[in-house]
Amino acid sequence: MEPAPGANVPKKPEETEGETVLSYAYVQDKQFVEVLNARTWEENSDYGGLVLQGACPICGHPDAIDVFVPIVIAAFKAGAEVSKEYAECQCGENHNPPSGKSGCGRWGLVSPRVGGG
Repeated sequence: MEPAPGANVPKKPEETEGETVLSYAYVQDKQFVEVLNARTWEENSDYGGLVLQGACPICGHPDAIDVFVPIVIAAFKAGAEVSKEYAECQCGENHNPPSGKSGCGRWGLVSPRVGGG
C-alpha cells in the first residue's frame, strides 16, 4: 500500500512578513545531533546533574534546547556510563506545530559531555 499523497514530505519554509519561517517537522535530524554533541553541558550542583541549554541548531531560535540529566558529577567525570538523552527544539517561535507541540520539531539523541571531555 502506498502512502497517502503528501505523507512523509517535509514541509517547505513559509514566507511571513518578509522572513522565511521553517515549518514544523517532527524528524530526527543528523545535523541537530552533531551540533548538540559538540556543545559542552553545564554542571548544575544545585539540582545534581548536567544541563544543556541554548539555541536550536536548525531554526536558530534562542532558548529552544533545555535538557537536564540527573547524575553525580564526580561519577560522570570518572567515566560513568550515561545514556544518550532526548533533545527537541522547543522554541517559542511559530513553526506551525500541531496542537500541544512547540518548536521546529527537530530532535535527536545526544551524548552529555562536560568541559575538557
